[in-house]
Amino acid sequence: MMKKFLFFILSSSLFASNFIHEVSLSLLKGNVPLQEFAKVSNAGFGFDLSYRLRIYHILCLSLSSDYSYFIPQKDYKGFNLFDFNIGFEYVPFSFKKPFSPYLRISSGIYNLKQDVLSQRKIGFGIGTGFYISLLDFNFSYNNILTSVKNTSFLSFGLKYRIPVNE
Repeated sequence: MMKKFLFFILSSSLFASNFIHEVSLSLLKGNVPLQEFAKVSNAGFGFDLSYRLRIYHILCLSLSSDYSYFIPQKDYKGFNLFDFNIGFEYVPFSFKKPFSPYLRISSGIYNLKQDVLSQRKIGFGIGTGFYISLLDFNFSYNNILTSVKNTSFLSFGLKYRIPVNE
């Protein structure tokens, strides 16, 4: 069912009159662990690669792949986090304007690795941000549904937007 839905969205966007897509590369990304995760990990850093496809003049489909490293607390090992997310962005103003705020919701697969232990879990994120010309400033809350407890963190970043067709 999900494959049919994604196929419908992608194929219908090819015939849209305002079809715009772009790639984004992170210039700076920081993560702050919350709750139980903050007891075993300090702040982290990382990078990501994103692809956005405008499927309606105020709605974008977002695909992203991220890597983050969380610096360990004493007596713990560091955490490596790899994830792949699919989400939607609501852009109330034009995608092409010099300043455009947006809201994002996403869900995806997260692979949280510590030393040789690895957990592949589902997670979600909700965030906000704004575009200024070719820069994307963003902030999000992320939650990974791990087996013992939820692992949550705040993420903030600065991305460089590369328009593919304008």
